[in-house]
Amino acid sequence: MKKTQPRASYGPNFDKEAWMYSNPQRVAIILCVTRRTVYSWLRSGKLPGKKIGGVWRVKYEDLKG
Repeated sequence: MKKTQPRASYGPNFDKEAWMYSNPQRVAIILCVTRRTVYSWLRSGKLPGKKIGGVWRVKYEDLKG
């Protein structure tokens, strides 16, 4: 059987760090809370995150604790 290549492009412009972050919508689903709650936690510092290009991002490893 022939092996297929993954669909994602892992060329020289691949941003490995971008795969380590999630957006507030996904965080809300993972934590079973509303998106509004996630934004509130981000603004208050209860949930560590940072803005990348004006959009909140949360590291997946920060959701484990």
